[in-house]
Amino acid sequence: MAILSQRVFMILVICCCATFAECMTMKYKDPTQPLRIRINDLMLRMTLEEKIGQMTQIDKSAATPDVMKNYFIGSLLSGGGIDMVNEFQKGSLSTRLAIPMMHGNDDVNGNSNAFGATIFSQNLALEEPRDPELAMKKIGAPYHDVIRKGIATIKVSYASWNGVKKHQNKELVTGLLKNKLTFKGFVISDFMGIDMITGPAHADYTYLIEQRVGAGIDMIMVGNNYKEFMDGLTTLVKKKVIPIRRINDAVRRILRVKFILGLFENRLNTDLSNAENLGEQVERQNQQDMAMQAMCIDQSMIPLRKRTARILAAPTHADNNGNQCGR
Repeated sequence: MAILSQRVFMILVICCCATFAECMTMKYKDPTQPLRIRINDLMLRMTLEEKIGQMTQIDKSAATPDVMKNYFIGSLLSGGGIDMVNEFQKGSLSTRLAIPMMHGNDDVNGNSNAFGATIFSQNLALEEPRDPELAMKKIGAPYHDVIRKGIATIKVSYASWNGVKKHQNKELVTGLLKNKLTFKGFVISDFMGIDMITGPAHADYTYLIEQRVGAGIDMIMVGNNYKEFMDGLTTLVKKKVIPIRRINDAVRRILRVKFILGLFENRLNTDLSNAENLGEQVERQNQQDMAMQAMCIDQSMIPLRKRTARILAAPTHADNNGNQCGR
């Protein structure tokens, strides 16, 4: 019995030594190392396939733990659910380098997938009352202020600026946001925004990838189309249409955010401490006030008599609360 105990003890010692030695050689796993050292160490170990995987965000409907593992997927877009997210995360952690994925929620005006959460009006609806103070409460501080405070991600709009789609506007994404405003986080596309430069959408997909990534977008929301995106981007890099330095810049930014968030140490989400704050009465009252102001009628545009008995509201938004709040 004593001999058996000694053997078990020796095995434990060997395992502990092996784990310690691994941390010493794989500096990116050591939280005491400087951020720059951790990023550089991990980048040197990554293949092109692993780097492009980090630049890919897929939809929950396309995800399985095996997909997360086999394609080195960097991010998952879904409505939430801790158990579900953790299962996908386990797939990511089973890869060679065990790089955790980042879970994304597209909460433009509140998370309708979270039971009890408050749903706010869209920014467009908040602008209707022409109340700058009201809009500012929802929209927040200007870009330069939030960048200075260290915001981690910025999503590009579907819209155009001076006739150029923002998803392909290198002057805005790289020139202004990254260079002039010195944004250090990563830029993410809108959902399948990569498809919408051309008409019809998705035409000449290789060109779309080149334009988006070349403009400076670091992570792409590809929906279910991750295989075509990853194959296309790999080909563009190997043909040197997109330089490897652009890929490295994107991945470095993504890894920086993951390290800062502590995802390499706190890899599975078990924190429910904020759940009790969902749907607080003050939030619901604020939303109701804003929604009522957003739905007001501008009588300078539609003059109405004060004694009008009936008004016919005929458009599709007339009987749709979601659309009236800006959805």
